[in-house]
Amino acid sequence: MKPTAPPDSPEACSLRLLGRGDMPVLIMALLCQTAQHGYELIKAMETLSEGSYCPSPGSVYPVLARLQREGMVCAVASADARKAYAATEQGRAWLEERPEQCRRVLGRLGMAARRQARARLPAEVEEAMDALKAALFSLRESWSDSRARQVAETLRRASEAVALVADKQETRS
Repeated sequence: MKPTAPPDSPEACSLRLLGRGDMPVLIMALLCQTAQHGYELIKAMETLSEGSYCPSPGSVYPVLARLQREGMVCAVASADARKAYAATEQGRAWLEERPEQCRRVLGRLGMAARRQARARLPAEVEEAMDALKAALFSLRESWSDSRARQVAETLRRASEAVALVADKQETRS
């Protein structure tokens, strides 16, 4: 099991989420969406993981340089003096050959983001979520179609109610 760190600590940002060979896949996935500067890539990775993963420039720029040498990315015009990169057709094809690795990398970042979000939940909300999970687990062997529809509708209504609370909070801000 990987060690965890408090979500706002410097250690949380440095826990290793990517394995060997994952950085090029992640960079290509981001560049296939839109051209970006190296710094924007770093910030995008940090955002995808809710701060759990913020790579150093020393781990991003050498990979970008290699991808450029290999013809998978190219430098593109930018409004400022920084060098922006875009995926080439060769790079897009390379990424399309690795759908499972791409899914795993993005999945790990998403999981890290969910862990960060959960760590920031108020204790009262976390307790309510745990109670909901326990209630669902108690039904583990008694799911009829009718019961499943009833539980699903109840969960949808609860989700809508929580969304309304969030909307009200946003309109006050």
